[in-house]
Order: sequence, then structure tokens, then C-alpha cells
Amino acid sequence: MRNYIALAALLWSTTACSAMPAAGAKKAAVSEPAPAQVTGQWQFRVAGKDGVREPVVTLTKEPAKTCQSGDWLKAVVVSPGSLAFSQPAYTYSNGRLELLLSSELCDAYTSLVGNVSGGRFSGTHVSDGLFGSIEHGKVTGVRQP
Repeated sequence: MRNYIALAALLWSTTACSAMPAAGAKKAAVSEPAPAQVTGQWQFRVAGKDGVREPVVTLTKEPAKTCQSGDWLKAVVVSPGSLAFSQPAYTYSNGRLELLLSSELCDAYTSLVGNVSGGRFSGTHVSDGLFGSIEHGKVTGVRQP
């Protein structure tokens, strides 16, 4: 009987973990509609230990589905610039932009996160998951005219 209770507790704890948000995962605030200065084509420059990568992404006004809470919109990859993308999405609120590189994988999120001001982006390339957060490098970006 004692083994049954221990097994049940173990099964419950592992199932509960898969339904919980990732440790260190950022909960997106309710997004405001993407303003004109955010939607459109962006040229990013990601500098990290793997070198410099320069993806080009268009931020749309079309809703996207992700595993994270909040209002997410679709991003379209024009040129991946050596970054791995899979159904990217983004959220924007109060000057803060988060570009999720893949919306298909839950409990592990890689994003470009930072602030937008005057058509410019400044932030970091990070991964958040069950075991914490890892910073991969610094990111700058410019909205294309």
C-alpha cells in the first residue's frame, strides 16, 4: 500500500509539472494593439558567442497561438539570418517587445526581448525553460521604412 501511495504521488507530481508554466518564463502582460511603429519589417542584429546573426522579420497584426498567456501576433520570417524560427509570434506592451522564435514548443521558449523606441529595438536573445533562463547575446534592431 505504501508503494502505491508513493507511485501515485510521483505520477501526480510529474504530470502537474508538465502543465505548469516554465520556471522563469515571463508571463506576457495583456498586449495593446500593435502600433504602426511596431508592425512592419525589422532588421535585427543578434551578437553572441555564436557570432553575429542578422534576421529580418515582419511583425503583422494577425493573431497567433502560443503556449504563453497574453495576446500574441504572427511574425513572418523574411530572412532567418542563421537563427532557427518555427511559427514565430510576438507581443508588444508599453514599449516592450518580445519576439518568440518558435510558438510550437511549450515549456521552452527562445526569444528576442527588449524595448522599442523611435523605430529602434534594444534587448537580449534569451531562452527560458524548466531549468531557468540563459542569455545568448545582445540584440539591436531597426524598423525598415
